Amino acid sequence: MLFRWRRAGADDRFVLGCYLIITSVLRFLIEFIRVNERVAIGLTVAQLACLGLVIVGLWLVSSTRRR
Repeated sequence: MLFRWRRAGADDRFVLGCYLIITSVLRFLIEFIRVNERVAIGLTVAQLACLGLVIVGLWLVSSTRRR
């Protein structure tokens, strides 16, 4: 999907934002399988980092759409 959007002329910020969202969601789900220490609200450090990256990705995608 990312290659297709890039070849279609999508903005770099949009492609990067989508990449961050997709990989962070997948990583977030994988972290439920792993056995790591829960640190806050029942989530691991990696899951909290993924949530932050999803927020950054959403910001990049939304800022591209406004242009």
